[in-house]
Amino acid sequence: MKKYFLLLLMLAGWAGSALANPGDTTWVQAHNDVHLDWYNNFDTTVAFPDGSASYRKISMTVTLGKYQCPAGSQWCGDWDYTVQLFLMTKTGDTMEIGRLITPYANASYPRTPWSWRERYIFDVTDYYHLLKDTATVRLHYSGYSGGFTADVKFAFVEGTRDRDVVGIDRLWHGNFNYGHGNTPINTALAALSKTMPSSAVSTELKMNITGHGGDDNACAEFCPNQYAISLNGTQLLTKNFFRTDCDRNNLYPQSGTWIYSRANWCPGALVHTITHPLQGLAGAYNLGMSFPAYTSTTVNGGGPASYTIEAAAIYYGAMNKSLDVSVDDIVAPTNAEYHFRQNPTSRAPIITVHNGGSTTINSIKFEYGVTGMGTQTYTWTAGNLAALQTMDIHFPPMAGLKLNPASYTFHVKVLEVNGVADDDMLNNELSSTFNAAPALPSGIIVKMKSNEEGRPGNNSISQTSWRIEDANGTVVAYKGNCPVNTICTDTVQLNFGEAYRFIISDSAQLGYWDINQNSNTGVWQGTGLAGYSSIAGYVRLFNAANNGNILIPMYYGGNFGGGFSFDFFTGFANAVNDVNHTDLSLIAYPNPARDHISFEVNGSSDAKGYISLINMMGQEVITQPYIHGTQQIDVSQLAGGVYQLIYHNERDQNMRLMQRVVITH
Repeated sequence: MKKYFLLLLMLAGWAGSALANPGDTTWVQAHNDVHLDWYNNFDTTVAFPDGSASYRKISMTVTLGKYQCPAGSQWCGDWDYTVQLFLMTKTGDTMEIGRLITPYANASYPRTPWSWRERYIFDVTDYYHLLKDTATVRLHYSGYSGGFTADVKFAFVEGTRDRDVVGIDRLWHGNFNYGHGNTPINTALAALSKTMPSSAVSTELKMNITGHGGDDNACAEFCPNQYAISLNGTQLLTKNFFRTDCDRNNLYPQSGTWIYSRANWCPGALVHTITHPLQGLAGAYNLGMSFPAYTSTTVNGGGPASYTIEAAAIYYGAMNKSLDVSVDDIVAPTNAEYHFRQNPTSRAPIITVHNGGSTTINSIKFEYGVTGMGTQTYTWTAGNLAALQTMDIHFPPMAGLKLNPASYTFHVKVLEVNGVADDDMLNNELSSTFNAAPALPSGIIVKMKSNEEGRPGNNSISQTSWRIEDANGTVVAYKGNCPVNTICTDTVQLNFGEAYRFIISDSAQLGYWDINQNSNTGVWQGTGLAGYSSIAGYVRLFNAANNGNILIPMYYGGNFGGGFSFDFFTGFANAVNDVNHTDLSLIAYPNPARDHISFEVNGSSDAKGYISLINMMGQEVITQPYIHGTQQIDVSQLAGGVYQLIYHNERDQNMRLMQRVVITH
C-alpha cells in the first residue's frame, strides 16, 4: 500500500514531522510505552518480517514520555540516564542498535510537562539481516529512579539499499573501568582477530561510546579524552570523542546541568555513532583499541570513571546504485521537536540529502513550496557530494514562508541529479507540517542586561551579545560590546515585510541561567570544572511604537546555553503578542540568603499565581500561593546551594518568571 508516513529518516509519528515518500512500509511495534523504573532490562519478543522482501531503509524510533511516580518517590524523570537498545536473535547474535540519554525532565519546566513526548530516531538498516523472523529487543535502562516511559517501533521501507551487508562482527562491548579496578582498560580491550568476508569490498568500524562517573577530575563524564585504533599492530587513528555541543541541545531548557560538554553524550539527546572506514582490509586482520594512561581517584567522593562501549565491524558489498539522491529530512520548515532550534523559519528551507549511489553528485534540481501556494525550483551546485555522504542544503530565501499565523505543509522533490533523473525515484520526495514564524513590528527595542561574565582578555565586556540578520544572512543590527552587569538598550528600525533572524550568543555557553561561583559544577577547562557568575541577566524585546512587551519565542528565563535564535518577519502588526505593556520581572532578596527569601513580581498589579523553589536536582522543595506584593519563604531548613525560584501565573500557564537564588548557612 502506497501512503505517506511521518518520519525523520523514513519514520512516522506525530503531526509536524516529515512525511515519507510513497512506498510499501511495514510497521513493527516492540515496547509499548513501558514504564522505566530502577536499573533494569526490559525485554520484548518481536515478530519481524521474514526477510523475503528487500528494504532500502529500516528505522527505529524510541519515544520517551513521562509517568507520575508513586507518592514519596524522588527524582521522577529528573535525571540523565543511559538507555541502550539491543537486538538479540535466536542464533545468539547480540547487537546494540541505538543509545540515548534521558533528559533532566522535571515537570515544572516548560518543555517537559507530564504530557511531554520526545522521539529519538535511529537508522538501523545495517542490521536488516538480523531484523527478521522472531527476535528479542532489549531496552536497558540505567536509571535509579522512575518517571520515564519508552515506546519502540520499527519501520521497514521496501526498496533497494545503498549496499548490502555481507557480515557483522561484534567487537568490544560492555562497561570498562578507566584508571581503577584490577584490570586496566587497555588490558580489558584486548586486540581482536577477525576475518573480512571474501565477498566484502569495504569495512566500517562503528562505535557507540559514552563516558560516565564523576571522580576527583570529573572523569569520565566531563573529562575530554581520546581513544586510539590500531590495525595489524600499527596505529590507524585517534579520535577525540568529547561532545561540545550540549549547550545547543534541541531539548532545552532542562532542569539540570544540560549545558555542559560531556564524553560523547548530552542529556536528552541520542548518542551519535562514530564511524571509521577501515581501508585496505583483506582476509584476516587484527584490531586494537586503547586509551591514555589514567588513575581515577574519588578522595572527594563521586563515582570512578568508566566507559560504556559497543563496537562492531560491518562488512559491505558493492554499491547497488550508480546515481541516487534521497531526501532524508526537512530541517526547516517543520514542527518536528528534534529541530526545535531551527524553527519556525521565515527565511529559507533547509533540506538533508544523502548520496546513495557510487557517482559523486555536483548538482541537484529541486521543486518545492507550501501546499496550495505554488511551487518553485532551485538547483544546488555549491560543491560535491561523494558516495554515501549526507549534507544539509540551505535553499535561497523563500518569500512564501512569511505567512499568517496558522499550520501549513511544505513539500520538496528532487527532479534531477547531475542533470538527469536518478536511479531511485521512491526516495525523492518529502513533506512536513509547520507553523508560521511570528510577525513583529518593524521598530523594536532590544533591552539586554548583562551578567558579570567578562570575555577572556577583556573582563569588562559581556560574553553575551545579540544580532539581527536579514534573509541573506547579512547583519543589520548588533550589540556585542555591552559592559558587564549593565543594562544596554538599543532601538532597531527594520524594513517592513521582510524576514529576519534574532540571534543571542553566549561565548561561555551558559546563557543567563548562571551558577554560583562557589559551586563545583561547570564546564571543563582542562584542570577542573569552573564555577560561574552569581549575577543573572536577561534579554527583552519591546514594540518601539508603544513600549509593549513582546514575548520572545524559545526564551525561557535566560536558560538557553550557548545561545538561541528565532525567525520573524515584519508585518501583520495585529498579530504581535503584546502582553501587558509592562516589564515584568521576579525580584528576590537577599541573594545569597541565609534564613528567608523575600520576593515580588515587579511590573504587574495583578500577579496572582504560585511560587516554587527548585533545587539543582530539579526537585520542587517549596510551593506556595502568590498574590501581588512582597512575600517571604523560609529557607532555614534547606541545604545550602543554588536554587531556582519560579513564579507561575494563574491565568496564563505559559507565563513563568525565573530567578536564580543562592542559599548559604
